Amino acid sequence: MPEKEKAVIWSERATNEYLATLDYIAQEWGSAAAEKFESAIFGTVERIARHPAQFPLVNSKRAIRKAIATSQNSIFFREKETHVEILSFSLNSRRIPCRKFSASATCGLL
Repeated sequence: MPEKEKAVIWSERATNEYLATLDYIAQEWGSAAAEKFESAIFGTVERIARHPAQFPLVNSKRAIRKAIATSQNSIFFREKETHVEILSFSLNSRRIPCRKFSASATCGLL
C-alpha cells in the first residue's frame, strides 16, 4: 500500500526565501527560467510530502532534513505526524556568507 502524502506547511521564513529567490531568477534570467525553477521546487516538495524519510537528517536533535531541489537550492524541513514543515529554502553555496544573503541563508537554523 503506498504511503499517504502528507500536507505541506511552509514557514513564513521559507516562503519569503522562496519568493525572493523566484523574483531574483525572474529578474536576472526571465520568466522561462523562473517557471523551470518553480517546477523543480514543487516537484521536490511533492517528493518530500510522499516520502520525507528518504532525505538525510542534517540535525538529528531537531529532526531537520535536507532535500536538494536544484544544484543551487536546498529545502530544509521537519516531518510531523500529520504534515511536513518547510523550514527554510537556501542557496547551496559555501562561498556566500550568511550575512550577505540573509534572505536565503540557513544561519541559525541548524
